[in-house]
Amino acid sequence: MGKRHLYVLCSILVIIGVAVTSYRMFVLDFPALPDQTSETWRIETKIEFDAAGKQVKLDLQTPQSFGPYVVVSQNYVAPGYGTGSVADKANRTTTFSRASVAGRQAIYAGAVIHRVRSRGVIVEDENPTQQRSRFTGADAAASQALVFRLSERSADAETFTRLLVTDRSIQSAGSLTRR
Repeated sequence: MGKRHLYVLCSILVIIGVAVTSYRMFVLDFPALPDQTSETWRIETKIEFDAAGKQVKLDLQTPQSFGPYVVVSQNYVAPGYGTGSVADKANRTTTFSRASVAGRQAIYAGAVIHRVRSRGVIVEDENPTQQRSRFTGADAAASQALVFRLSERSADAETFTRLLVTDRSIQSAGSLTRR
């Protein structure tokens, strides 16, 4: 790697750092100086239960934000458990699962909650405009088949989008066609 590449990489990292710091300071109102304070809480919980040697599935719901409070970060410690999260407008549901487990089990969850002094109002467009597809031939047929397949497995626009983003067969097929 030449010196030019190193300077470019360092510049990009500095720009990312400044952008993240600015977002935390100006949007989330995190304090920037030592004498400033903010309303931030770290909430932790421990969930304990006795497993009977069968499969375990535990759903934990946490709020995304409420009023002027925003969940800045969430973390979980669940040794040996598979985890998956689904978020809607109000809550995030995290599912912990394990095929077979016996004995005393413990799952730890934590969140950092911050009070934002002013939050912008987001207005959703009631009538979004749709653009016509630019696909032709085989690309058009493939996109129509994809939309049909995802429409059969989704209940609404939210689940359709989630499937479109998270479906591994779509992602692997897309990586094969890129040049």
